[in-house]
Amino acid sequence: MPIPASPQRGAAALEFALTLPLLLILIYGLAAYSMLFVLQQQLTLAAAEGGRAAMRFASSTTARDSAITAAIRQGVSGWPTARQNLVNVQIRPAGGACPANLTCLAIVVTYPYAAQPILPSMFGLPYPTTLSSQAAVQLDQLVLN
Repeated sequence: MPIPASPQRGAAALEFALTLPLLLILIYGLAAYSMLFVLQQQLTLAAAEGGRAAMRFASSTTARDSAITAAIRQGVSGWPTARQNLVNVQIRPAGGACPANLTCLAIVVTYPYAAQPILPSMFGLPYPTTLSSQAAVQLDQLVLN
């Protein structure tokens, strides 16, 4: 005599089919956002290196700006060339309270993430259009007699 079919037959396959898309979205989102945070951290470290480079050239504006840009380019040198070329560096006077006898600079590093994302946007996950980081540096003016 044959065994009658159980009403629970195939329930595990159905549950797996329903939960697999959610699991894949979760894994993809985790990978995409962690790579995004790594990229943001690299921009922050590059801006900080630009600030350190600015301190070595307090009096010469041209040499200082070149050193800042070179330090930032060095900070993102591990990126593919297409991404390195999209990094924008702005060096401008820092706002806020800066003593009269000092020079304060703001070094802003931006990357248009929408133009060159690490992973394509899938599953409708929101990505920022631009990543940016800023470093502020206070330079002493050397007085030579």
